[in-house]
Amino acid sequence: MKIILFLMLSFSINAESILLEDKKTNFDIGNNLYYQFEGDRPSSIEDISEEKRNKQFKKNFSKTLEAGYSKNPVWIHFKVKDLSNYQDDWILEIGYSQLDEIVFYYYDNEWKKIVTGDKFPFSNRNFRHRFFLLPLKLNKGKEHSFYIKVSTTTSIIVPLKIYTLEESKIQENRSDLWNIFLLVYSSLIIFIAIYKSFRTLNAEFILIGLSTFNFLMYLISFNGYGYMYIWKNSPYIQSIAIPFFICLFAISSGELVIRFLNLKKENFFSYTLIKFLQIIVMLNIIGVLFESFYTVRILNIIGMLNTIIHFLTSSYLWSKGKKYLRFFVIGSAIFTTLIFLIILKFLGLLDTAFFPVFFIQAGYMVSLGFILASILEKERTLVL
Repeated sequence: MKIILFLMLSFSINAESILLEDKKTNFDIGNNLYYQFEGDRPSSIEDISEEKRNKQFKKNFSKTLEAGYSKNPVWIHFKVKDLSNYQDDWILEIGYSQLDEIVFYYYDNEWKKIVTGDKFPFSNRNFRHRFFLLPLKLNKGKEHSFYIKVSTTTSIIVPLKIYTLEESKIQENRSDLWNIFLLVYSSLIIFIAIYKSFRTLNAEFILIGLSTFNFLMYLISFNGYGYMYIWKNSPYIQSIAIPFFICLFAISSGELVIRFLNLKKENFFSYTLIKFLQIIVMLNIIGVLFESFYTVRILNIIGMLNTIIHFLTSSYLWSKGKKYLRFFVIGSAIFTTLIFLIILKFLGLLDTAFFPVFFIQAGYMVSLGFILASILEKERTLVL
């Protein structure tokens, strides 16, 4: 028991250096981080770097530091030693676009800092990138100590990677290709929905097109492209974009389910529940516009309830003989699972290593395809 206790304490005290060697050009450093939450009294870098305070850091054992929601800032500490022969500059990437304020501290005869985050205009960034890139000034063979202070109203998710500058560009080009495919796929669904709505005057097609657009805008905001390309001069829009588009998606998808399942006639209880949740979402938009700390937490609860109601109600009606609902039930099951995993991720209860971002996006595309197929099948069934 004493040995286990000693080992646990040593994790908090002795930060091991991250060794940059010739074998690799990119390093996930999540499980080499040490962190602690700031108390009620603000701490300076001089306070936090003292030996006494250094002993209070805890080791992060997961690939990404995910600590849920907190009003208190989190301090992150890590050490780096460059043993490589690369002449290219090393870059630190913080791969989550929604962090409000990031203060990066490095030592160069004295403690110096770089301040970034999505509460500042996009043009203030050191690199034109959807995530936060910070230069690492490293002397060959020397150990360097770095600290990061993160303050945010969003979930504390801090994926940290170290790249060479060239490798950083290669990785981003790969991500861009995937996100372009996502945009094209969603645009195709929206185009089909608009075309069918004009041909059939069926409001269900308008609603699936609108829901697809709202969720696409959520993903664009989440991935950092919204701030990079669309509202880059407005930190305010950046701060409300994700909860705002989630609200719009909850309203439009709820209305789609009500109309598609004909709930007012087929299941008035589910109809009442969805309408009640829509009213709460509409009221929550006021909180979103005023950047309330609690809006996203409320939306997490509503999102989970909404998707469960959609899945259970559609499953029940399918069991009652509505054959065209088979694809909707599958799509709804996939989407419900996704929402559940997303909420666990934001609460810091699910490691990103087991649930990467592309998994959310791929699941969204699959579920969307099934739901559109179900609407098309319903139309064919009614025509016949």
